[in-house]
Amino acid sequence: MKIDFCGFNEKTTVKEIRDRYLDGNVCLELKEYRKRPRLGAFDALFAILLGGTSNTDQTRLNYIKTVYNKNKNDGSTWEQNALVHTTGRINGNKELMTFINSVDPSDTLDTVYNKINNWSKIKPNEKQVLLEMLEGKNNQMQTANNILSVRKIEELVKKNIDENKQVIFTGAPGTGKTWAVRDYVGKKTNYDKDRYRFVQFHSSYDYTDFVEGLRPVPNVKGENIFVRMDGIFKEFCRDIVERNLKMLNISTISGYKEAMDSDRRNEIVNKLNETPYYFVIDEINRADLSKVFGELMFGLEESYRGINNRFDTQYKNLNTYHMVKKNVAGIEKNVAEEIDEDCFEEGFFVPENLIIIGTMNDIDRSVESFDFALRRRFVWIDIKANDVMEESLKSMRTAVGNSNLSDQTIKDIASRIIDMNDGISNTQMGLTEAYHIGPAYFKELVRVGDADVEEELVRVFANRIEPILREYTRGRKNGVKELIEGAKEDLGI
Repeated sequence: MKIDFCGFNEKTTVKEIRDRYLDGNVCLELKEYRKRPRLGAFDALFAILLGGTSNTDQTRLNYIKTVYNKNKNDGSTWEQNALVHTTGRINGNKELMTFINSVDPSDTLDTVYNKINNWSKIKPNEKQVLLEMLEGKNNQMQTANNILSVRKIEELVKKNIDENKQVIFTGAPGTGKTWAVRDYVGKKTNYDKDRYRFVQFHSSYDYTDFVEGLRPVPNVKGENIFVRMDGIFKEFCRDIVERNLKMLNISTISGYKEAMDSDRRNEIVNKLNETPYYFVIDEINRADLSKVFGELMFGLEESYRGINNRFDTQYKNLNTYHMVKKNVAGIEKNVAEEIDEDCFEEGFFVPENLIIIGTMNDIDRSVESFDFALRRRFVWIDIKANDVMEESLKSMRTAVGNSNLSDQTIKDIASRIIDMNDGISNTQMGLTEAYHIGPAYFKELVRVGDADVEEELVRVFANRIEPILREYTRGRKNGVKELIEGAKEDLGI
């Protein structure tokens, strides 16, 4: 059985998890799980992996109280909910304590999984929940770094782009995916437009727009001719290759090939990666991607990048042209001219220092509907509206320079929006987290002060939230009114 627990896998040892805990790098988010029927099973897993908690270890006790969001010091509610994670007081749960003692720090999660599976003194339904959490189901445990990043979308985007050359950000509409990506790329390149391109896919977008195709263009004689022209992606890759050659002080593409075939290859690749370029595809799921990418699917494989992995494109037998400014009869015009010293003459390749970023809304077309070959070539990051809600509202407030809306008010509003979103996905209408309402829908709200926020919230719901909820449920007769009334109630208006 594959283990997928908080970023840990089946080979992770219990000691590694405990070390992360002691460093303050493991946190628990219980809000969602508290709605499930077996909170006790979750607490039991917490105790098993951490080996209990000494009742004299005030740091751990305070940590547990913080995790359970309890400020009381009477040691009742939070201790009861946590099954008393102390070696001194387990409230008679001897079986749990016996099992905790059977788990060795050197045990891997795979071993722990098998021990739980063979544990005869536990109720079957509780055992099932424990096993499902280790498999990545119903899992609410995350590293502290991940919790920080999912609360601040800018940090989430930065972390995943820095770590991956091909990444797609998915999630509900209005979570700020596109804005955060463009903001990151702009800052990373110092807003040098030669280092990034932005394109938005749509249903008519195809291979000729993206890679290459035959296009009618004027030549220097004023005649219209059909010639092979680069699409936006191939054109950008050409620019990158030419800039890379200049940076490396290599004059020809054949010289570049020789350098990449030599023992300098790793040195050159590291040098190139110091100057990354970015290609951003917004609404990547709106086009027919197999028709857009074509044979580029091969070049998108990160291990197949570079000049040593050149491949033929559809119009390989034709010379490539580009548009240049020429003086024609005393008038400067854009005309087609054949490219001299075409760096892709022997085949196209994707430069090593190009980072490709996509964004998409799940409700337009789900991740599962994508070609598996494409899905494998990208890292898919799901940005949940609830996770980024509070920090995004604060960022939006800062962007408009509003000092009249307090942090406490934003925290309260964010909590109510999250409750509304939970209500949306907990209905019987089949709506998932992909249908949650993102913070961008509340952009008018961050412009008002504390005194006017309730009145503005009513307007936002009437003008923006209710219409989108009706759109989500178009064609349905039952449950729509209840969904809208429930959303209003959860929002407290």
